[in-house]
Amino acid sequence: MDQNIVSNPIFFILGSTGTGKSSFAVELAKFLKDTNLYENVVIINCDVMQFYQDLPIATNKISSDEMKNIPHAFLGFLDCHDFYLFDPVEAFFNSESTHSLIPQSSTNSRFDIRCYVDKVTEFINRYFAVYSNSAIIICGGTCYYAQSILFNNTLVSEDDDKVSTSHSNDDGAEGELWDVLNRIDPQIASRYHPNDKRRLRRLIAIHRKTKKLPSEIYSSKNVELRFPKERTFVLCLWLPRDQLYESLNARVDAMISKGLLSEVMEFQKRNEGNNRQTSIMETIGLKEFRDLFIHGDVLNEEFQGLVQSGIDQVKSNTRRYARQQERWLLNRFQTLLVYLKDDFISHHFMKIDSSQIKHSEDIVALVHALFAGKAEKLFFSDCLHNITIEPKRPVSQEVCNICNTVVYGRGQMELHILSKHHRSAVKRRNIEIKFKEMFGKDLPPPKRRKI
Repeated sequence: MDQNIVSNPIFFILGSTGTGKSSFAVELAKFLKDTNLYENVVIINCDVMQFYQDLPIATNKISSDEMKNIPHAFLGFLDCHDFYLFDPVEAFFNSESTHSLIPQSSTNSRFDIRCYVDKVTEFINRYFAVYSNSAIIICGGTCYYAQSILFNNTLVSEDDDKVSTSHSNDDGAEGELWDVLNRIDPQIASRYHPNDKRRLRRLIAIHRKTKKLPSEIYSSKNVELRFPKERTFVLCLWLPRDQLYESLNARVDAMISKGLLSEVMEFQKRNEGNNRQTSIMETIGLKEFRDLFIHGDVLNEEFQGLVQSGIDQVKSNTRRYARQQERWLLNRFQTLLVYLKDDFISHHFMKIDSSQIKHSEDIVALVHALFAGKAEKLFFSDCLHNITIEPKRPVSQEVCNICNTVVYGRGQMELHILSKHHRSAVKRRNIEIKFKEMFGKDLPPPKRRKI
């Protein structure tokens, strides 16, 4: 395998929650290091909820024992207000740095996705500069953050997060927003409904700020990898739906056993009166119990029943979140890969049934196949995503002349044609045509039913 060793590779371990990404990343790191392929291997966290220091149980943060002596970065560096507790880059490289360090440059700014991209890019460049024979694994389920690291130009513009939409009201009535956007950029306007006022204002504001057409900014065909293709590998883990649900339900039960409810109560006490809507406040496992623990009597029998109802809701919301992640990976992330050149999907991308990774030999075969550029020939090929991913046609508006209706969204016209409303309109139109042929006048409008 020596002739196939890749210098300073970067592995992206993606997948929905519950597919075993963290443990897989640790086992991959251990193999790369224990076999002396690389002297140093680090895992970079890409789960937004695990950026926070609070709620380690609710966010399923990896424990020290589970890390198995593999260094991890970008864990627990934010407070619940999205302020830095410490600089994750300096804390990793500077042994004298402590977790009480708050960078002076960050005291007046809150963390966001652009900060993450900048910090991780800085970390990767610095790590490879310090450790020549090394590998990096980026692991997590926050798909948009991982996508923004993998691709160099999927974030809109340097100041996009600061774009103000307040002055869009100067364009007249809210019903005219679509017309304004249509004059600016008909291609992008055709993808949005006139009632989608928030996005319409946003697109108008982006155009005014950047002086570019939004359709050009968001064009998928302009995607490019941030790092060299030969060093970049994407592994997407998945589980059959029944196994995934079983895994997720068992994980919630384990979280309860570890003390999730006590963790939530203590968090509520520390943050009483904090109404800021940061990401951690929407953590699954917190929001289901937040109001319950504020107003409930823990000794009340009815309260205990509400707790069980909250646990069931946590399981339901976790399963829903996993489905959302799966849809993102399939419909957005993998679609972007289509536009990469040099057959990236065939040689640098794998979709793997994580239930099939049971032995260290499976990791060995996986790495062999990746480094040899033979991902499609891996021995458990039934677990790979070998089907051709075709670019989706863009979302656009279509007009149904029979119903006098404008339909928005990919595939929505097909659904509209099958709808009861459209079929009734077609039936009515045929009756009108026959009526006029027979009597030479229009069919009277249907009478309204009395309520």
